[in-house]
Amino acid sequence: MTEVAGNPNCFICGQNNPSGLHLKFSCDSSGKAISEFIIPEHLIGYDGIFHGGLITAVLDDTMFYAVMQDNPDIMTVNINISFKSPAYTGTFVRAEGEVTGQQGRVISAIGRLFDKETLLSEAEGKFVIVSPEKTKPR
Repeated sequence: MTEVAGNPNCFICGQNNPSGLHLKFSCDSSGKAISEFIIPEHLIGYDGIFHGGLITAVLDDTMFYAVMQDNPDIMTVNINISFKSPAYTGTFVRAEGEVTGQQGRVISAIGRLFDKETLLSEAEGKFVIVSPEKTKPR
């Protein structure tokens, strides 16, 4: 497994973001991106349940890391998510993302959130390869 670094100010993975989740991502030899973490108690939708919008953001980043291994300048253009089972705060979970295909500049990926072996959420995403200046601040 190789640890990968992202934007230090990103809400999901940025280690410098004081409000962020500070997730760390690694990629295995097959190209799968992985992050393991304990769901913080304060990130709830309903009491004790991880907020669905934040699950979506975590899976977006997870798929992003899988895609960016071969394409560093990408942006998310679409995410569809299915919530299968509640993700309870205080629970150790594993997010996995992998590339599923490519058509021209558009790359497809899938992201999944697991509690042990139970699939909690699954997302399908599309990412577009962009010119490097599109990913830089104005």
